Amino acid sequence: NFAQKHLLPLAGNLVLDHEPIDFGGCNAFLTGNAELALDARLAGIRGIRLSQLTCDHALCASKEQWQWGLCKKYEPLETTTRLEADSINVFALANIMVSWDDSCSDGAGSFELQDVDLVFTVTGVTLRATSSMDITIDPLKVSSYALSALTLSYENVTEVRCNVNKEPAKRCLDLVSMWRTEEHKRMLQRVINSLLSSLNKAISKFLSGSLFVRAEGSARATVL
Repeated sequence: NFAQKHLLPLAGNLVLDHEPIDFGGCNAFLTGNAELALDARLAGIRGIRLSQLTCDHALCASKEQWQWGLCKKYEPLETTTRLEADSINVFALANIMVSWDDSCSDGAGSFELQDVDLVFTVTGVTLRATSSMDITIDPLKVSSYALSALTLSYENVTEVRCNVNKEPAKRCLDLVSMWRTEEHKRMLQRVINSLLSSLNKAISKFLSGSLFVRAEGSARATVL
């Protein structure tokens, strides 16, 4: 319900400025921009799992907020967050220029792809991040939520479609097929980073409305 109402689909913009890629063993670069949409699935339906929210460090806002051995307001509360999905579908409408230097056998060159409709699926996705927030305990309110230090892992990239004017664009498909695993990962990381603002707002709203925690030691908490 959280994902359906507040989080998904995510939308954002990705700007590529001379992004290095491997292009058939040549030194190549991507320049351009893309409008992005990201959707996720859990057990066949739209959803994303907040599987971990661990408190790493907490600083009470002031002595006035400390009552009866409890702090009523933390500024900030630093956490580790983990989000999971069975699969993520990425949709992009992009304008891209691919250029390469004279490391290629035919010398330097370039080509452009305009109004490219790119779709692919990423399976077995886990996103880990450090995060911080200001939190008032009673009444519960979360503000200034911010993810950082994102780490992405996944199993595979499948179901790639790359069309121009609704027809398969061979150059685009060739380009995607030449990406190595690390380049896929780096580009996906860029995609996630471009959607951070939407993620921060959605998770903050979720935590403010439905966070219940069980203390585990002096500086840990687990979402029930």
